Amino acid sequence: MFNYQILVNLRFSRNKKKIFKFINLIYEFFKLLLIFLKPFPHKLKNKLKKLRRFRLTSFIFLLISSLILIFVFNIIYPLKYIENEVAINRRYEIINNEFTENIENNVEKFRKEIFEESLFDENYKKWEKPLPSYFTFEIQDVTRIDEQRSTIRIKGIITAEYYPESIRTPYLTDGEITKKAKNDILSIADLNFASTEERRFEKIAELNVDEDGYRRSKYSFEGEFPLERDLRKFPFDKAKWRLRLTLPINASAIDPYLEDGSFEYNRPFINAYVGSYAKCYGGRYVACLTNELISNNSYSPEAYIDETHEKFNLAKLDFNHVIGVFGQIERSIPSSFARYVLPIIFALLVLSLTDQLSSEESWEIKVAIPPTVLLTLIFMQNTYHSQIPQLAYLTWLDKLYLIAYLSSTLMLINAVISKGDWFSSDLVDKYVKLKLNYIIRSFFVFIIIILPIFLLLI
Repeated sequence: MFNYQILVNLRFSRNKKKIFKFINLIYEFFKLLLIFLKPFPHKLKNKLKKLRRFRLTSFIFLLISSLILIFVFNIIYPLKYIENEVAINRRYEIINNEFTENIENNVEKFRKEIFEESLFDENYKKWEKPLPSYFTFEIQDVTRIDEQRSTIRIKGIITAEYYPESIRTPYLTDGEITKKAKNDILSIADLNFASTEERRFEKIAELNVDEDGYRRSKYSFEGEFPLERDLRKFPFDKAKWRLRLTLPINASAIDPYLEDGSFEYNRPFINAYVGSYAKCYGGRYVACLTNELISNNSYSPEAYIDETHEKFNLAKLDFNHVIGVFGQIERSIPSSFARYVLPIIFALLVLSLTDQLSSEESWEIKVAIPPTVLLTLIFMQNTYHSQIPQLAYLTWLDKLYLIAYLSSTLMLINAVISKGDWFSSDLVDKYVKLKLNYIIRSFFVFIIIILPIFLLLI
């Protein structure tokens, strides 16, 4: 009668040999990395020719599936969010030069659409392009960053110098807002405060009017402003602070010209950040001036791009001027390294030192350390997540924690294998055990040294 136990042992032996062959393949791969600058040995060439697929056990299948999921959710999906992050200022179109081209003809077409009968009036006056109005931004103080709300507190002064006659509405008569603008242009302006609390935008001096009608208006401001942050490289990230002054009259009615003001950081540190240089005008400056246009979206999207649309001549002037200034700050590298990266390095050092224990008495310590380090890393990551806003992408520090989790798991597997319960006293099993230790340690060194630097540079 056929012995069922013999059949089971035979099948187990065959599966075991296949697993050993798969492990041997990975072992040769790491050896290949070490000799890739040398000619391939003859024996290795023969082995590479004889490679073929093997049936994988459930453990190997689960491992590969997990690695695929990590790749998909951490590499593929984040690429979809890049476009959304780049589009943060898409509503503000820097097309001022295009807008002013043929502005006289565009205004006449605009008037023809609305006031066609009035164009034939003998008292009708053709619209003329406005004279420049001069604006100056002075940043006096940059303080207090709110990490959770992504805001920064800025204090400064805005000065406007202009002739009232330089504001020329495209309509036939001045409206209430245009009349206020001619009297005091900054009285109608709106600053992009991020919060209604503790904000100030008020006149600090009486309106100065020269004999020829030239006016000077000066306002001071202080409050919380949006901080545009890209945290992909956190904790070595950079951020932009940006002031936007919106003039709520038709963009054709005024020609704003920005003059250089004083832009200096009056303190070496702003919370965890330091002052940096922003890129603009083909160089790097402490602050950069911007003259943008914002659409009022009064018409359908097709009206702004389709010349055959019935509202095209109206939509072509449906903009307001948005002038402003922006600068850049970056997180202090020594502080970030000490607060966020150094604890992870020491945790990995503990894992590496624990792996050197080889006596049977120290095996329990060798097995206990990786789970302890893993739980510590989870607690540290949760703590740092509470200090920044919720994000739709992974930061560099998140990826570093993922590497640390994988390293802890590898050291735990290596500790279990070193016990030897999975292997018999046969020479083949001992040889496989040594190869497994070599593979795990090589992979451990690779992911904790090479991978973090690679992820920071890309």
